[in-house]
Amino acid sequence: MKKLLLCLLLGANRTGYSQFFPASVNEYTYPPAVNNIAMRSQNSSAYSYSNLNNQDYYLYSWDGGSNLSTPVPASGFAFLEYATGSGIGLPPQSSVNPTGFPAGDAVSIEVVLLQSSTELLVLCTYYQVSTKRFMLNLFSWDGANLNQVTGYPINLSVAPPSNFEWIRLDALDLNKFIITWSEGGDIYTKAGKVGTNLTLGNTAQLAAQDMACNQPDVALINAEEIELVMAHYVYTSGNDTKLYVAGIRFEDVYTSAPLAILANNIEDLQTANGSYRLPRIDAPDDFAKDDWSYVVEDYDPLTGSIIFAGVMNQSIGLDHYRLNDGSEPGYPTADLSAFPNVNTKPVVAYAESGSDIYYGWGYEGNNPSIPASIDYTLLGIKIDNLGNFLVPVPNQVDYSLVPQQLDDASPQLSLALSGSNTHSSGLFIAFTQSLATGYSMGIKSTSWSDAHFRPSPVEILPNTVADFSVYPNPFSTTIQLNSTRQVEPFEIQLFDPLGRIILKSSGSLAEVNQTLFRYSNRLAAGHYFLQISKDEGVQLIFKLSKVQ
Repeated sequence: MKKLLLCLLLGANRTGYSQFFPASVNEYTYPPAVNNIAMRSQNSSAYSYSNLNNQDYYLYSWDGGSNLSTPVPASGFAFLEYATGSGIGLPPQSSVNPTGFPAGDAVSIEVVLLQSSTELLVLCTYYQVSTKRFMLNLFSWDGANLNQVTGYPINLSVAPPSNFEWIRLDALDLNKFIITWSEGGDIYTKAGKVGTNLTLGNTAQLAAQDMACNQPDVALINAEEIELVMAHYVYTSGNDTKLYVAGIRFEDVYTSAPLAILANNIEDLQTANGSYRLPRIDAPDDFAKDDWSYVVEDYDPLTGSIIFAGVMNQSIGLDHYRLNDGSEPGYPTADLSAFPNVNTKPVVAYAESGSDIYYGWGYEGNNPSIPASIDYTLLGIKIDNLGNFLVPVPNQVDYSLVPQQLDDASPQLSLALSGSNTHSSGLFIAFTQSLATGYSMGIKSTSWSDAHFRPSPVEILPNTVADFSVYPNPFSTTIQLNSTRQVEPFEIQLFDPLGRIILKSSGSLAEVNQTLFRYSNRLAAGHYFLQISKDEGVQLIFKLSKVQ
């Protein structure tokens, strides 16, 4: 139930990958490197909602990163609307960084969709760099544009202007939402409802479990058996060595007195081997039992990072899993934790049924024992709520991954999974990837039944696969196809990063290469997608890079 997106349109078939706004921005570091847990492009969020008045909605945000004096203009959020069942194609009804949103001056941005009795609403929270304030902003959708609602943005900050800390947001069933953030070592929270209008409860504070606490996240669940909407929080101690999970009734937050200290039921307490970084939590939207799961990086500068998950299944109790070191029976056996490897920024989202859970994180490997295919990439696994690892596609690596050939994906960049599970048609994934000029955003979409991040049924492939190879790639002048055997006539289509067809050709290999030779020399520098279609219905897609 968490928080995607512009997808490449490929005729009747769509891959799950595309670049989307912004195409590329320069990277900066924020906070400064000495306190740099978040690192560059430190955060993205994603939220999806399907078949609402015959429309599908996707929201996503990205932090461009910044330094204290130069916020990156490209941080912001986007809103997309498609007719239900049309897939994610081009062009949608959309709005990017509407008037009233401080694009480039906001970090830790999160966005959700709400609906009043008269209009569709987009709620966003963020930390504003220039004012050092935690902000809540609201926009209404008129079918063509997002318009800022009168009276917004609202300053949520309790204390005087403070240095950067995280602010998180979750929503449930279009009519409830909850916010949490940390200021000066305290964890604050605020709940709201939407009926005829949007109403906000008072700001409250979680009862302290330590001298200071930070890095909070929150998830909402409608737990049907106990007939309650619950809010589950995860946060760390001020020195990041302890992790807490706390449960509070949503109504207790919504009806609290101003700055009330809310008692919270501690549902889990863990102590790090090193220090905890950026815990995230999710829960099914609507589920029989009050289940939840969190994931966190346990970082030790001498031994590497453990991706550690806690899973609460009310039927059997709480259990814990190490996702990346090969120690869990039935899980992938590759040890991705050995120093100096990096595993960072894990995220979690429940699948449609509420009984399966996705986890993802960034990975950088400097250990020659780790396969090169998962070096500098984004990894993920899927388990059920009993802790059983769900194997991805047979004969492929046990860890699902965003393939390296899409561009080297830096683990210092961010990944978001849309966990709005009850009301979404599949798992949506937003991620950032590094480019020579900065970074770009990409997305994937996959069926709830899949146990992997790879798009289905079409794959974006390395330079050589099956009968075909493409060379040179990257290229500076022209590009050609080669085949290891005689091939029947086939068709190619070349797409730009926005999914527009810029070249079509069909015929023999020699005829197609003649067209490619003439046209590729005229292409501007950038990324392109070459789709090959054969009579037997087989489609291959190569990502091409033209350099100056």
